[in-house]
Amino acid sequence: MSGKIFLSAFTGFLFGLMGYFVLRLTKEPQAFVLAALGGALFAILLFVYLVVHGYVMEKRYAKFEKGMTESVICKANGNIRFQNGSMKNGNLYFCETSVIIVCAENKPYLREEIPLENIADITYGLAQLNIVTMDRGVFAITLPNADKIAALLAGGGWPVSGQV
Repeated sequence: MSGKIFLSAFTGFLFGLMGYFVLRLTKEPQAFVLAALGGALFAILLFVYLVVHGYVMEKRYAKFEKGMTESVICKANGNIRFQNGSMKNGNLYFCETSVIIVCAENKPYLREEIPLENIADITYGLAQLNIVTMDRGVFAITLPNADKIAALLAGGGWPVSGQV
């Protein structure tokens, strides 16, 4: 929540600042007041949008989570580049015997499961996790704390070979 507040306030400030300079160029006598009100309104509207969007996305992913039968070791959100080259944002669920990828931003929703026995290797960087399958396909995943997730998986016996 604090990230949404900070993002809204920061972009509202930038919007107000740009509005101030544009209004000054047009010789508007109330440039500061109008820019401050515009920036505040922008920040409020952005915050409301982010809260509503987050709520809608949580509900979508909750539907998928209810149907999962395996226990989840680790859950993360990231951008996933699939084997066909497409890129989507979604949740990754690292379970005991598989990785489940769920992308619920656009219909049709995507659910893909990679069984642990089909994973040949996992490499990682600071914000990158690469899952290489037995057929040499690569799922490149950009997510925060990829190194911590890789360490958790390596401790659970997953085939993590090291950093990229």
